[in-house]
Amino acid sequence: MQRQAEMQHQKSREELRREHRTKRQKQQRRRRRIFYSVCIFIFLVVGVVLSLTVFFNITKIKVSTKSIYPNEDIIAASGVEIGDNLFLLKRSKVKQNITEKLPFIGSVSLKNKLPDELIISVEETGIVAAVESEGIFVFLDETGKVLCKASGFEDIYKACEKTEIEMQRKYVLAVEKIIVLKGLEVSESSPGRTLQVKDQDAFDLYVKIMKEFKKNKIKGITEIDLTDVFNVNLVYQDRIKIQVGSITNLAKKMSLAAKVIETQDDISPYQEGTINLTVDKKAYFTPKQEDPTSPPSEEDIEGVTESNVKPE
Repeated sequence: MQRQAEMQHQKSREELRREHRTKRQKQQRRRRRIFYSVCIFIFLVVGVVLSLTVFFNITKIKVSTKSIYPNEDIIAASGVEIGDNLFLLKRSKVKQNITEKLPFIGSVSLKNKLPDELIISVEETGIVAAVESEGIFVFLDETGKVLCKASGFEDIYKACEKTEIEMQRKYVLAVEKIIVLKGLEVSESSPGRTLQVKDQDAFDLYVKIMKEFKKNKIKGITEIDLTDVFNVNLVYQDRIKIQVGSITNLAKKMSLAAKVIETQDDISPYQEGTINLTVDKKAYFTPKQEDPTSPPSEEDIEGVTESNVKPE
């Protein structure tokens, strides 16, 4: 009995040793994991600090696209300097700097070429519309951005400070394509920034209409009257009035308008009259009468419905 008790006691001591050894090994493994984790963390911190202070500092700035502005002007407008860090650049601010200081730049993209080069790409924008404010014409692009201001259409070239021949062709000789905006009361018009007006709904409607023009490939609009946003009127080539009415179903109305314009231009490029889009999903064209006092006959009125508009 005594020997059996001693064996049990011996076994218990062996088990205790094993448990202690296992526990010590677990603690050692835990310490190693903590040590390696701390080392990795320190390595990452050092890497980040070095990348933001020593590595990836800009030594080259390149403009990859051609525009009306010299590359040097674009780089200067960006505000980026040699020595700035590629990963610390406030990219939205850089883009804003360029588009505001150089109004005819519509959009900007920035690309890193590691380890030390910044590549700037720009896309131009152009004059599509003008609104008169206190005797001065404010010229806009399709997004409502102010590009320049002048006392008249003939002064665009001088006001926009363009000296290159291609700019003259692009913006001055195309004056007849500029849309005259009515019904916008200007509150602020700083070149390079979005036009500020007292009726924001009217301005937003202008932007929507321009998007629909682009979508439906409508060109030749010479006037947009937004005096009443529930009774919008357009003019095509100073010869066809387009009664849009409310902006309800604007996309469908512009699709119908494009079809009627195409049809009437096929009949005669000098056709005059009125397109009525105020009836839902329908468009009616009324030719101009020789005698404005006599009402049009039924055969003078042509209707187009949504169903017979050819898909793009």
